[in-house]
Amino acid sequence: MEIDALLRKLTKTLKVNGIVCGRSVKTKEGEVFVAFQTDSLSPDPGMSGEGGLPFGEGKPLSVKESRAAAYLLAMQTDIAAHEHALASGLIGHQYCKDAFRSIKTRYSSLLVNELKVEGDGRRAEG
Repeated sequence: MEIDALLRKLTKTLKVNGIVCGRSVKTKEGEVFVAFQTDSLSPDPGMSGEGGLPFGEGKPLSVKESRAAAYLLAMQTDIAAHEHALASGLIGHQYCKDAFRSIKTRYSSLLVNELKVEGDGRRAEG
């Protein structure tokens, strides 16, 4: 089996059960660190709690789903770290506002690219 074919097969069958994202904001006055961890289980009808969020046992996510979930979790982690830095007085309101805009723009771009599918079923590059 070709290496490329094997990698495609593994990517299609690989399942992910957890995602961890961390972010620190450092200034000369100090540093804050925020880390979020989640079980990356997809919602299972009949197993969803308030707001449709999964609880209990669900199904592991595919690599593609996990990548999108990781981008969403990382974006929230980045935003939370900047909120903590703002609350701690390490950064100002305008810096925080600019960071939020940049974070949301960049992660949105990653998500859009991740969710694009070409005609042959492969993820769009670039």
